[in-house]
Amino acid sequence: MLKFVVLFAVGMGVFYGLASLPWFQQGLFAPYLRLNATVSAWILDVFGENASSADFSVLTPRFQFQIQRGCDAIAPSALFATAVIAFPAALRRKVPGVLIGVGALVTINLVRIVSLYYTGVYSPSAFEMVHVEVWQPLFILIAMLLWVAWALWATQRKTARTDDVC
Repeated sequence: MLKFVVLFAVGMGVFYGLASLPWFQQGLFAPYLRLNATVSAWILDVFGENASSADFSVLTPRFQFQIQRGCDAIAPSALFATAVIAFPAALRRKVPGVLIGVGALVTINLVRIVSLYYTGVYSPSAFEMVHVEVWQPLFILIAMLLWVAWALWATQRKTARTDDVC
């Protein structure tokens, strides 16, 4: 347990250390935010919202917003991936766990962005509350629950199946 906690703490420290560097923020983070805006605008366009993106912004005739740090799934994905990597399990369980878990978090984040758009359209006064007080803690909870589900899967043992023969 101590090894897990230490590895997890070191891994998150490395993540936040790297994330604070200019090359991360400009070379990786900024393009990723633009990608989030582009994909979110595409999804909204599919739903008939006449959406487009410009830099980090999603623009429609009904509502406009900017995707900023914290609205990107990077920190929850790092939390999840670091917990998976630090956990004492076989590598053959960790690789699909990280890939599927991070993919799920990125997908859920797009759902989050689209839901925030519709909150802004239909209840602008609730936008900030839904954004900060609902989605932020819910997203961290989802990342933790995904990790618990993965840990349960990663530690399950195959049991030999025996058929009763009469």
